[in-house]
Amino acid sequence: MEDKRLFKIRNKWFNFFVHKAYIYDANKKKIATVKDKWFNTKGEYFVLGYKDEIKIQGNFFGLTSQILKNGEVVGTISRQVAIIADSFEFEANEEDMPFLVALVIAIDNITDKKYKK
Repeated sequence: MEDKRLFKIRNKWFNFFVHKAYIYDANKKKIATVKDKWFNTKGEYFVLGYKDEIKIQGNFFGLTSQILKNGEVVGTISRQVAIIADSFEFEANEEDMPFLVALVIAIDNITDKKYKK
């Protein structure tokens, strides 16, 4: 907003079994680590190091996922699959919308790297 950088998302370079991405604030301070599980059959992602407990459940590679903050649903991610490029629709009633958008981008980066897209 207003040409101000709010967040920066970086992928972990080497991922063997657990894939990670990092979210940094505008001051280049790491505020969260987003990761999946070794055997991620449910398509869950976890956010570590953030001030609240955040979990993404549902199949992100599928069509819908939910973002839970401290056990409560705060957002829904819908994926529209297309031939050229996928797109996302994100719904949330949350004051921390910029962080949640950064979270969706981090998860997309993880899935792209995981499936080598």
